[in-house]
Amino acid sequence: MLDVKQPKELLDQLKNESEPRPIDPALPLELARAKRDVERWFGPQDIDRDWWSDASSGVVEAGLSAVVQWLTKSGI
Repeated sequence: MLDVKQPKELLDQLKNESEPRPIDPALPLELARAKRDVERWFGPQDIDRDWWSDASSGVVEAGLSAVVQWLTKSGI
């Protein structure tokens, strides 16, 4: 069954959503905080030269060694 009011309601909703809204004055600070958090977790890490020497003996051993070193450095 077709609802004849549905298209008008959808158009009204789209019109309301397309109207400009005020910009949150705290947005730049929130974005900077989010960027800092992401960089802290996924940012550039010091390249460990030992990993390359460990990788010659096996990738699995090198990966496990890298995880152990990371856990040791982070104090977990």
